[in-house]
Amino acid sequence: MLLWNFQVGCTKYSTGCINCYAEASYKRYNRDFSVVRKTGALNSIKSKKKYPSGENIWVCNSSDFFHEASDEWRAEIWTLIRSRTDLRFMIVTKRIDRFLQSAPTDWNEGYDNVWICCTAEDQVNADKRLPLFNDMPVKHKMIMVEPLFSRVDISKYLATGQYVQVVSGGECSNTKNCRLTRWSDVMFLREQCMQYNVDFIFERIGTKWIGKDNDEKKGYTYTRSQGVQVIEAEKLNLNFKTGNPDTFSLPMKFGYEKTKK
Repeated sequence: MLLWNFQVGCTKYSTGCINCYAEASYKRYNRDFSVVRKTGALNSIKSKKKYPSGENIWVCNSSDFFHEASDEWRAEIWTLIRSRTDLRFMIVTKRIDRFLQSAPTDWNEGYDNVWICCTAEDQVNADKRLPLFNDMPVKHKMIMVEPLFSRVDISKYLATGQYVQVVSGGECSNTKNCRLTRWSDVMFLREQCMQYNVDFIFERIGTKWIGKDNDEKKGYTYTRSQGVQVIEAEKLNLNFKTGNPDTFSLPMKFGYEKTKK
């Protein structure tokens, strides 16, 4: 998987944004993350050397593509996406309510090469966003329950048969108020995916993790560094794969290539 960060910056939108990992990285360099702006990478997607045919592309993982500040250049982005039908693009958003007004005029039932991933970090936001997402014309629908810090029931949405994949992971934050990720909540989500035959990916345990052996009752909380979070999630072997070719490939070690066990 490759990144296409033609846009950076965002503003807090919901509970999942409280300990934003992208904002934290910008603060280390004294940059104002609340300013949404274009970068010099916009036209880089034209390069087949940098973005070879067949690659999976994560669209602006340090921003929200449907943020109102990017209305000015979004049409240009859609044109570029439409020109690279040999690539598969994943767009992750909390602002699914702005999707219809932000879609290109020729969207119709969706582009074959675009996966839209709606985040649902808790029950309140799942029940707010997913009913809207259910009614939207998108060929490839995904749900991201991340950061996972509470029990989330999305079974009634999975039951519609519209979703090809669910991605989840714990909160990655060095702040004192980083929220816990619980084994029981991960398993609850995984079981829903298995029930409705939807691919499930658990990509990281989170900075603060409570495992499966009654750790919470004993008062045990495990704190892990960013790279270790991914490795520990992989060791748990919780991913559920249906063999559906319509899913989006998300390598477990994406972004952590230099991390060694």
